[in-house]
Amino acid sequence: MPQDVSTRWNSTSDMLDFAIRYRDAIDAMTAVRGYGLRKYELVPADWNIATELRNVLTVSRFFLSTFRCSHAVF
Repeated sequence: MPQDVSTRWNSTSDMLDFAIRYRDAIDAMTAVRGYGLRKYELVPADWNIATELRNVLTVSRFFLSTFRCSHAVF
């Protein structure tokens, strides 16, 4: 499971991508009271925001990597 690392600019995108991919498992784990994870449970609106943010970060990552490669000075 990726973690958000302040020194790695794309780690937030990686973390969100993982969470969205494993949403069903995350929802199942946070729904069980015995695990003590109820405070981390996300509602559908939270998942929508996470998906939108992941999409923006993914597009930004694509354009930044394309821009850097096409304008590299050798």
